[in-house]
Amino acid sequence: MATKFKYAVLFDVDGTLIDSNYFHAVSWCQALRQSGFTVPTAEAHRAVGMGGKELVHHLLGSEVSKEQLETLLGAHDAIFSTHWAALVPFTGAKALLEHCRSAGAAVVLASSAQRAELDVLRKALDAENAITAATSSSDAKRGKPSPDILGAALESVGVDAAHALFIGDAVWDAQAAAALGLPMIGVCSGGTSEAELFDAGALEVYSDVQELLANVETSALAQLLRQEKITQARRNGPSGNRSYKPREDDKKESPMEAHEESQTAPESQDQEAAEASGKGRRGDDTTGQRGGAKNPDELPDGSGTDAHRTGSEQGQEDEGQSFDAG
Repeated sequence: MATKFKYAVLFDVDGTLIDSNYFHAVSWCQALRQSGFTVPTAEAHRAVGMGGKELVHHLLGSEVSKEQLETLLGAHDAIFSTHWAALVPFTGAKALLEHCRSAGAAVVLASSAQRAELDVLRKALDAENAITAATSSSDAKRGKPSPDILGAALESVGVDAAHALFIGDAVWDAQAAAALGLPMIGVCSGGTSEAELFDAGALEVYSDVQELLANVETSALAQLLRQEKITQARRNGPSGNRSYKPREDDKKESPMEAHEESQTAPESQDQEAAEASGKGRRGDDTTGQRGGAKNPDELPDGSGTDAHRTGSEQGQEDEGQSFDAG
């Protein structure tokens, strides 16, 4: 497929960009009770992020009949629609989409929502000028944790997984991304913990998209966007901008490679960074590896002193645990 995009940033919507996960959990519980099933709200919430069919089978088992499945899906959609007016974007959601698009990357909403629901979510986001494409349930036969939706999102802009990055809030997002070899940044705004997201394969985890935006210059996302800017400069500059000489950090081909190289940095560099900053991630003496600039005080806006942890930091603090990059 011919495309003007070489790089893409994929976004989950529910729980990542829109504060909707708890509305989904309540809607599922009410739909289940209407059909005589009782499931704790907490259990339903932990399944949010899966495709509708996958969620029902996850909660009730595979013995659910086709008729029961259709009834439950219809009931959930009807109940959830009563909450549409209450749906709002997380702070920073629109700004992050605009940041990615202004850097030249394709911005794709990787949603498995029904088309009518997706339209409501997009209206709530109010960021149409930043959105390149979006998927809905009609674009894939299976929902997450199957990677079908993410595959459809990549195909919609003609970009492969090696030149893309996914931002999501659920374990199911991480599992879907891992199946494609697609790097993922996790956010905890949907109710999934930092540890669970790292365990599922997230490269980095932030509390929400606002924190990611505040620390974007030291994130894996910055690596991807920097590559796109280089591509644009070479494409649009005089004589292909052949005089441009990328810095060493720019030569990495993907956020995954950048992350892996950061994990092999000499320990002395970590110690020097810790001495320079005088503190770790949460203002203590932890000297874990950051995803970008070693000293958070070097960030342009002075933010980052309470920044995210990468998988290596989690491994240092939680003895005995290991996290595989997605």
